Amino acid sequence: MAQLLIRMLFVGLMLVGLGLTDQTSQNQLPEENLILHGMSEAIFRELMMVKRDFSSISALTREEFLSNLSSTAPRNEFIVHADIDSDLGTGILSSTLFVSPNGQSSWLTDDNIGLLGIPGYENTWQGTVMTNGGTNANWFISALVDSEVLGESFGTIIVSQSPNNTGYQWPPTNNLYTILGTDASGDASASQDLTSIQGSYAGPWISPEGITDRLFLGLTLNAGCCDSGPTFGPWYLYGLGIINPESESEVAYAIGYGDGGFGELTPGLLKLTGDLATGSISGFEYITTDIDWTSAGTQLHTSVIMDYITNDPDWGPWPNSMNGIVVLGVTVVASLSGFDVVTSVADQTDPGMFILSSQYQSGNIAPELSNLNYSTDMQTISVQYSDENANLPWKHHASVCESGTMNCDHDIELIPESHNYSDGTVFSAQLNTESIEPGAYDLIVAFNDSDDEDQTLTLENFLSFYGCNDENACNFNEGTLGCEDGTSDCCSYPELNFDCMGNCIAEIDCFGECGGSAVVDNCGVCNGSSECDCPGFPEGTVQDCLGECGGTAVYDECGVCSGSGIPDGACNCEGHVLDECGGCG
Repeated sequence: MAQLLIRMLFVGLMLVGLGLTDQTSQNQLPEENLILHGMSEAIFRELMMVKRDFSSISALTREEFLSNLSSTAPRNEFIVHADIDSDLGTGILSSTLFVSPNGQSSWLTDDNIGLLGIPGYENTWQGTVMTNGGTNANWFISALVDSEVLGESFGTIIVSQSPNNTGYQWPPTNNLYTILGTDASGDASASQDLTSIQGSYAGPWISPEGITDRLFLGLTLNAGCCDSGPTFGPWYLYGLGIINPESESEVAYAIGYGDGGFGELTPGLLKLTGDLATGSISGFEYITTDIDWTSAGTQLHTSVIMDYITNDPDWGPWPNSMNGIVVLGVTVVASLSGFDVVTSVADQTDPGMFILSSQYQSGNIAPELSNLNYSTDMQTISVQYSDENANLPWKHHASVCESGTMNCDHDIELIPESHNYSDGTVFSAQLNTESIEPGAYDLIVAFNDSDDEDQTLTLENFLSFYGCNDENACNFNEGTLGCEDGTSDCCSYPELNFDCMGNCIAEIDCFGECGGSAVVDNCGVCNGSSECDCPGFPEGTVQDCLGECGGTAVYDECGVCSGSGIPDGACNCEGHVLDECGGCG
């Protein structure tokens, strides 16, 4: 009996420590796999519960959690924006912005990230951290979310990015970790009492989706890590569960750690399969034992090449829509009861959503402004803003200035139509001209994403209250002050005989000239002299004294055309008669 117990203990401890055994059928498990099977099933059961709880999250995307992540350039007052769906936003219980101006050596935080809720930023959350300026900035965001907004009721979850361990520091120091899940202390014996799970990753800064090189996960316990258990048990396994929330396979993964086994224990990466509904395990196998692990104080540190996980055929889509994984910390205890192995979960953390990305900027490329325009009809200012670093402008306003001066007033905050600053977005605003005193004005827009000088554009004489106030002029402008120089030179008038639209308002002569005086003469010639041969008559035909071609009218003896001459009984054209002496008149 003693030999059997020693044999089972030796083999069991090796398996508890995640040795090289590879079995897939529960019904064919040899005796020496019972401990590992029981512990694996305990981990699998907890992970499947989490996967069921997170089923609704798989329908969401990172863009719904944290869309349009953007910041100013590195500067003293460092500002970060994140757009969050309004429904999800109601479930954010707390959120923290982490900013490092010293290469992730330390972090400054803002725990008061809040909803702006102003025009152009209706769903935008803003955080601000005062730094010492400089030209470099690392930053990431973490939020505590109530699962009820996801249609679930499993309490709260942490949705978080993390620092990027680009230098592969091992083990990672606390400044390279972020908290992914927590658990109250005192609910398990001290050496199995989990208080938090931490995470970090190594990967590219730009377009990190699906290109994570290495995953770092750590556990913090209430006492020193990690208890191997006495020779004859019970024995303890410390597991870090990993789930792809968008995988349809009933599979979970775990980095397991156990100590003991007479120096033969080998931690590794486990793949666990089973039934999602019941949590029963049907198989467990080692994907690899090529992992790093170490314990120091109350912390357990582990590290694995991400490809070992994502290249597994049952892992699911990667990168998934969130470029994120669900993680869970578990401690499992196994003991012998007669010839049976009894396993149970000693403690576990809350699950967390780990988004494998963060942000970094070194230096700054100044943004560009273009297409400044003012619509007189709509009284709308608009300008195009583009930033190669995808930085948000902390300053984005327009000023109305007296023409040719910097005497400006009426500062107006411009509103963005989107937050896609790298591709460019239009900022615009309405201008209330009724509040502006009469005069001539320039429009100046000023933007800034850093502590350097503003980027500006000017639209000269975009608005003027001087103009022609003569009602007879074509450019009459009611309410203006008249021409600026006191003359009527700024007025424009229509040509003689025309209106302002170019329409003729006078008679058109026979030449088609508006207001012309040419007429057709007696010979049918426009502006002719009536001295011409008569067309249609024999050559030499002339007009009579009445102007009729070939007519017979002649002047009589009194000089009257077609007249009757001296009246009968008269002696002259004046109608005189002869007197008694025979004298006329």
